Amino acid sequence: MGDAMTTLRQSAQQALEALDKLSKLGNGNQDGNSLGNTIAQEAREHLFTALAQPAQEPVAKLFGTLPVFDTPPAAQRLWQGLTERST
Repeated sequence: MGDAMTTLRQSAQQALEALDKLSKLGNGNQDGNSLGNTIAQEAREHLFTALAQPAQEPVAKLFGTLPVFDTPPAAQRLWQGLTERST
């Protein structure tokens, strides 16, 4: 599974580099302000944020091949309790 994650991470890094070039297309080394530039800038930021997260390793495999992951602590919600609804 590690090799697949490495390949995915490398592909994402290549996509990030391509988005960086698209965000500057026609503007030298600065981000442009065309619709295409701004879409590439937004996608670049989302991908950059995703790549900054640590790679998660599977905790088990279902049926011998399907990886199972823990829910990362940041994605877990704290119990807020029940609230009364007015009827």
